[in-house]
Amino acid sequence: MSSNIIPQDLSKRDKAFVYLLTKEKVVSRLSSQYIQDMHEKNKEIATLNKKLNKRVVVDPKYLTTKDAATYVGTDPSFLSKRQGKAFKLGKHFFKPKGESIVRWDIQALSDWITTQDDTNVIDEKLASLLKRR
Repeated sequence: MSSNIIPQDLSKRDKAFVYLLTKEKVVSRLSSQYIQDMHEKNKEIATLNKKLNKRVVVDPKYLTTKDAATYVGTDPSFLSKRQGKAFKLGKHFFKPKGESIVRWDIQALSDWITTQDDTNVIDEKLASLLKRR
């Protein structure tokens, strides 16, 4: 591994020393470049964090039909077809007077999903009460 830069008349020990110094210089330059790149990346991250911190995140209480359908895991038509039937105006969804927009209450939809259908239990109780008469 001889080079034109290193004189040929150097001893093996001196050549090894030159190679060691060269390697050290290369490593030093690479690490300096790496540190500089990291400083630039840190500045970029700081700028992005500033932008993120300026952004206001609002947790909505009411959703559009499309977003409510995504929340429930259905097609928007599932909600639209059941307006006034399974979903009640003023409880599950709202339509501002004179407007065509519909907004769905997340909590009411969540309650609807988790509510157990106990109509059979009520019907059985009613039937047993009527039998007493």
